[in-house]
Amino acid sequence: MKRVYLFTILILFTQAIALEWVFRDSVEVPVTRTAAVTDGEKIYLICGNTMLPETSYSRVQVYLPGTDSWYIADLVHPGGGVHNHDAEIIGRKIYVGGGSRRSAYYNNLTVINLGDNTWTVVGAMPENNLLYYEFEVADNKIYLFGGAPDGSTPINRVWCFDTTTNTWTQRAAMPQALRDVAAARIGDTIYTFGGFRDANYTAVNACYAYSITGNNWVTKTSMPTARGWATAHILLHPDSGPMVFVCGGQSGSNTYYNTVERYSVWYGTWATQTPMNRMRRSHGGVVLGCSLFVISGYAVSRPFLASVERGFAPEFVGLKEMTKKEASFSLRVTPNPINGMMKVSFFLPGKEKVRIKLYSPDGNLIKTLFDGEGAPGNRILSFPTQGLPSGIYFLKLTTGNLVGVKKVILNP
Repeated sequence: MKRVYLFTILILFTQAIALEWVFRDSVEVPVTRTAAVTDGEKIYLICGNTMLPETSYSRVQVYLPGTDSWYIADLVHPGGGVHNHDAEIIGRKIYVGGGSRRSAYYNNLTVINLGDNTWTVVGAMPENNLLYYEFEVADNKIYLFGGAPDGSTPINRVWCFDTTTNTWTQRAAMPQALRDVAAARIGDTIYTFGGFRDANYTAVNACYAYSITGNNWVTKTSMPTARGWATAHILLHPDSGPMVFVCGGQSGSNTYYNTVERYSVWYGTWATQTPMNRMRRSHGGVVLGCSLFVISGYAVSRPFLASVERGFAPEFVGLKEMTKKEASFSLRVTPNPINGMMKVSFFLPGKEKVRIKLYSPDGNLIKTLFDGEGAPGNRILSFPTQGLPSGIYFLKLTTGNLVGVKKVILNP
C-alpha cells in the first residue's frame, strides 16, 4: 500500500505542476541556430543565422531582466560571425565554439571576456568543420557531444576542453551517433536528450546519462516525443528534486514543436507540460533565477523568430537559487561517502521545527532521521547507518520555509 500511495502522489505531482509561459521583450535581431548563456544577471544571445541567404550574425545580444529589454553589445565575433555552434560560460568568460561561417566553416574556439570586453581566439576545435554539436560545462571543463563534420553524417564522439590548459581530450563515445542533441548537467551526470541520427532530420527520443568521473554512459527512460534541435533546462522542486525541461525542437523536415516535456531525475519519469506559445527549434535557452527563457529560433510559419518566452511556476526554483537557500543554513553531510555514521550539520537563525528524512533515488521514504525542535545556532546531528543497504540516497532537511537536499552515498 505504501508504494501505491507514493506512486499516486507522483502522478498527482506530475499532473498538477506546470510552467506558465508569457512573452517577454523581443530580440533586436531574429536569429536561429544560435546559442545563449547567462551569468546570473544578464542573458547573452551569441551570433546565429539571420535572414536568408544564409548569413552568420557577428554580434552578441544582451537581455536585461530588470527592464525587460535587449541591446546589442559592442563586441564582434573574430571570424565575422558563426552559426550552428554552441556556447558555455565559466566565471566571466563565455566560450563560443566553431560552426558555419556563411556558406563555409569556422574552426576556432573563441572566448568573450566579460571583464575586459574582448573577444579572442583560444585555439582550434577538436575536429574540422564540425557543426550541430552540443556543449555542457563542469568543473572548468567544456564537454562536446556529437555533431556532424561538414554538416553531413553525425558522429558519436565526445570531447573535453580543459580551460586551464586549453587542451582537448577524447572521452567515452555516446551510445549512438547523433547531432543536435539537448544536454543538461546535474552534479556528476550530463544528460542528453533526443537529436537527429542523419542529415534528413530523423529524430530519436533517446535519453542518455554520462558520468563525468566514471566516463561511461547509461540509457535512461526515453522522451515521449522524438525530436532534435530542442533545448534542455534544469529547475528544482524542493520535494521532488531536479527536473529537466526539454523545450521545442523538430522532427523530419517540416514538423516543428512547441512541446515541453519534463524529466524527473529522481523518478526517471516523463510528464507533458503546458506547451510554449510558439513552435520553435534551434533557439537559445537559459535558466535565470527561477525562470526558464526560450529565445528566438526558427519556425516554418514565421521562419526567424524574434519572440522570447519566459516559463515560470512558483513551485520550482533554479539550481543556483536553491544553492543560495541551502547556503543560508549551511547544510552539510559528512563524511560522504558514509561508513556507518553520518553527521548532518546546519545553521538555524532561530528556534525552529526541523525534519531530516532519507529517501531512495526513486523517491521512497527510507527513514525519518529527525523530527523535532532545533535550537538556534550551528547544529550537528549524528545518525547511524548500519542496516541500510549500500548505495545512493537523498537526504532532505526542512526547516521553516527552507528546504535542502543532499545526495549521499552509503558504503557497505
